Amino acid sequence: SLVMFPHCLYKDTLSTEMKREKTPAQSSTGTLSTLMTQTMMGNLMKLMETTVTEITSKTDAQNYPRKTSLDQRQVFALYSHKDGLKSHMRTHTGEKLHNCSLCEKSFGKKSHLDVHMRSHTGEKPYSCLFCDKSFSVNSNLTRHLKTHTEESCPICVKTFTRKSVLEKHIRTIHTNEKPFSCTVCKKTFGRKDCLRNHMRTHTGEKPFKCSTCKKAFADQSNLTVHKRIHTGERPYNCSLCDKSYGHKGCLKAHMRAHTGEKLHSCPLCGKCYGKKAYLDIHLRCHTGEKPYICSICCKAFAVNSNLTRHMRCHEEGKI
Repeated sequence: SLVMFPHCLYKDTLSTEMKREKTPAQSSTGTLSTLMTQTMMGNLMKLMETTVTEITSKTDAQNYPRKTSLDQRQVFALYSHKDGLKSHMRTHTGEKLHNCSLCEKSFGKKSHLDVHMRSHTGEKPYSCLFCDKSFSVNSNLTRHLKTHTEESCPICVKTFTRKSVLEKHIRTIHTNEKPFSCTVCKKTFGRKDCLRNHMRTHTGEKPFKCSTCKKAFADQSNLTVHKRIHTGERPYNCSLCDKSYGHKGCLKAHMRAHTGEKLHSCPLCGKCYGKKAYLDIHLRCHTGEKPYICSICCKAFAVNSNLTRHMRCHEEGKI
């Protein structure tokens, strides 16, 4: 027969038993001995047997309420047999009996171990009915199924698989709403992750480190782009020629060479350029700036390539 136990009652008793049974050996190792665990389990089982007697004497166990008001701090747990109760008690003791035979991980429930084993075997028993994707965990399949129900933007009719992404799209693209504000400089952002990345410019935090050269970055995306220097990966390919790039922005700049588009115009003479770097060089014609200086004769140049050509003259003895 089904029996119900007052959950918070034995949880509080467990805490009391742990304090009562605590020894210097436990303090040093931070773990409970098998004997202590058995002692606590025995005391708790006696308490529960007493509780069941009191409950069944008052009313039929089947009709006893599963939950009382949270204000009364009484939550009842339902178990069909003793093993189910023992399995539940491990959530309080932290005991993990089920060990993975392929790695060092351990679990309190066999079902959790079964799910973990799929990470080694590659088994994916949960399949989508609408496409050929499959998943190792049912919750991942549930999340995936939402991608087959699309939300449409009422302004541009673009579709999204999640409502939260649609709301972010409307806020950042159409309304230009920026509800996330920096507490230091008051700069505002349309997305919370953008604010989080911005805050690192104030704190100097750079949590993303390259495993090859140990260079650190404040943003994960910058680290991803940086890693392509080491791997040589260039995922952005030009559709008009055979050139490829490691950064999307570089591909966009390259495409302007094909289209002839020149977005960067000089505010002083109106001359236009396809790249901002070219505009910066041009502006030195107006400002007279010459940041590239020869280390031998101190002659200065507005463009680095001119300095390189000048240095060869020193090497060849022409100067």
